[in-house]
Amino acid sequence: MMELEQRFPWPVPDPRMRITVGGVNDDGSVRMIEYSDMHRVVEGMEVPPGAPEAAASVLTTARELMRMSFYRWEFMVVSVCWSLFAVETALRERLSAPRKTFDQLIKLAVEEGVLSGDMGDRLHAGRTIRNQVAHGKSTHSAYTIGLAVPMLQASFDVIGLLYPPESDNSAGQEPFADIHR
Repeated sequence: MMELEQRFPWPVPDPRMRITVGGVNDDGSVRMIEYSDMHRVVEGMEVPPGAPEAAASVLTTARELMRMSFYRWEFMVVSVCWSLFAVETALRERLSAPRKTFDQLIKLAVEEGVLSGDMGDRLHAGRTIRNQVAHGKSTHSAYTIGLAVPMLQASFDVIGLLYPPESDNSAGQEPFADIHR
């Protein structure tokens, strides 16, 4: 029996990226975004070393979805939602509250002084967006890079607050290895 080889085409940039500025050339002219620019977009978004492995894995996926949004614009929304799943996971472990909802986790984190009231408000706004997408109320959403990247960065920042560099959540395990950095 002859085995058929299936080949897929190389990814094609999302046509909406053609209207996205990637930088300015030496002569001052505008340069449209290229995939290599997406590496710069997520530069510095490092998973805190003490973050729980489950949250670290989801957060890494969120970052990579942002990078891959060059090929599928809607990945920006998915990236932001995925990053909020990572925050929820990190909060659940940090607060030792496995059965609490995201809403309850945010409130508890603020009550216990783990997060500021301002950060709690920001997370509630993100939670609302995530819930709208997850429950099909805004699955058609599309963000711009200028909107999505700060939202993704906020998730990295929150997990960094929950698990600062001096914390060690590894309990003798190898820390989560980020293969892209």
